[in-house]
Amino acid sequence: MFTVECGRLRPGVPVVRARGRLDRVTGGELRRAVDRCLEASSWAVVVDLTEVTELRVGAVAKLARMAEHVRTDCIGLHIVTKGGVVDGLLAGGPFGDRLVIHHSIAAVQGALGR
Repeated sequence: MFTVECGRLRPGVPVVRARGRLDRVTGGELRRAVDRCLEASSWAVVVDLTEVTELRVGAVAKLARMAEHVRTDCIGLHIVTKGGVVDGLLAGGPFGDRLVIHHSIAAVQGALGR
């Protein structure tokens, strides 16, 4: 089962937390959640993938396209992972240069200047 929960890291910076299997189909759900965050005049969006139990290759391209979409609005997209295989799929693929990956929420806060 895949779920998405939206919250706030701080004003202007929403957090979208994904849980479960992230694939081509559930990637669409994640994209819609991020799009809803963009409607709230955000200057950065954090996507927390630390509770994703499985990341399918089809979702990686969706994440890259989502990053490009967010970037065209001059908004930063920050992805949080636990590292390991997920990082390998995200950073090692042809879209890796489009994704900003962190390994904790604290790392994102540091990057955003707390």
